[in-house]
Parts: sequence; structure tokens; C-alpha cells
Amino acid sequence: MRKIKFRGWVPHPSDATKSKWVYGFLHIEKVNNRKCWIKDGVFNWRVTPESIGEFTGLADKNLKEIYSGDIDSKGRIVEYVINMSGFYLMKNGEGSHLCHSQNVLNGCIKHLEIVGNDYEDPNLLK
Repeated sequence: MRKIKFRGWVPHPSDATKSKWVYGFLHIEKVNNRKCWIKDGVFNWRVTPESIGEFTGLADKNLKEIYSGDIDSKGRIVEYVINMSGFYLMKNGEGSHLCHSQNVLNGCIKHLEIVGNDYEDPNLLK
């Protein structure tokens, strides 16, 4: 069973170099403007809604956790997290390649390398 957690981008109001990713539980307020928070166990961080990614329960060949919105070295994006520790890889919005915990040993993750994400690195999708 995979660990349920999310990541989100916390923009710094005056210094972009101090912006950062936070990881934890997701809370969404749907009052007036949508507000999204990541609760990391210590703090509640207000995050940019478009940056939120769900943990797949898996890691790439470098043991980096894989989240929805991540981009691999072939320019494919992690699109959809499934409930059995897995995800789909999409290229240009077409086709898909299913990766899940039961086919990890068949090589799906063995060669997969996450190089960025769609929020910080949209140019990697071109």
C-alpha cells in the first residue's frame, strides 16, 4: 500500500530564490478563491494550486520519489496516479505507458529518470 502524500510549491512573496517545495497532506478550501494547503506535520503551507502533485508510491532509478506532474528524461509526464502504487506516462497528451508496483521488476522503473516537473520545467515537455 502506498503512502498518501502530496507536494506543492510555496512562493516567497519577495524573493523567488526562497520559494520551495513542501510535502505532506493536502487540504483544499473552496470558499471564494480556492486555497490549497500542504500540512507537513509542523506547519500549514499555502501552496500554488497548479503546482500540486500526488505521490505515486514509487521512486525512479535514482531513488527520487515520483509525483504526478513529474517529467522523465524522454519528455513524458506522470499524468495519473492509480490506487495500486503506480501512474501513467504521457507524451504530448497522447498514448500512455502504465507503470505500477507489480511491473517494476519488468523494467518500467529500472530505467526511468525524473528530470523535472511541469510547474518549474514546462520546457521539458517540448
